[in-house]
Amino acid sequence: WVCLPSRKSTSAAKYIAIYLGLALAYFSTLSHFPEPYALHREALAQTAAALLQLAGQESRVAGTTLLYRGIEIHIVESCDGVVAGITLVAAVFAFPFPRGLAPRLLGAFAGVAAVQGINVLRIALLTLGAPYLDDRAFALADLIAGQAFLILLTLTLWLAWARRAMPRTGRGLP
Repeated sequence: WVCLPSRKSTSAAKYIAIYLGLALAYFSTLSHFPEPYALHREALAQTAAALLQLAGQESRVAGTTLLYRGIEIHIVESCDGVVAGITLVAAVFAFPFPRGLAPRLLGAFAGVAAVQGINVLRIALLTLGAPYLDDRAFALADLIAGQAFLILLTLTLWLAWARRAMPRTGRGLP
């Protein structure tokens, strides 16, 4: 018997290859050229502060640090939402539908923008909770309610994109 890979296994292998390639590119450029990533984290801090101020909460930003009620929230590499974006982009390009580059690029760009928007909201909400949490509880909230929730929403975004990208067969989802 000759075992040929199924479509599911080739999509999974394609996802892993794309994810590892993008992650390797990200982490190697981060180590050699940290300035653009610092600018990205500064923009996240500025945007989260603007969102807090829109909600009537006074906050300030100093570089990649968000200052709120005497508490410093440091936006570090793991807070930038890039890994969640890499997860989404790899899934979009590994999925067998739609055919063509344009719909995949549109899905990837729109998805990454949505992930970054969700991430800013995550940072703002964690900042609002910071005065009521000790360091350990804040770290736990960041890890569980923050990072895990961001990945869950990223996968939900991909599922919504994949559902829309699938060809209509008239028989429901395969």
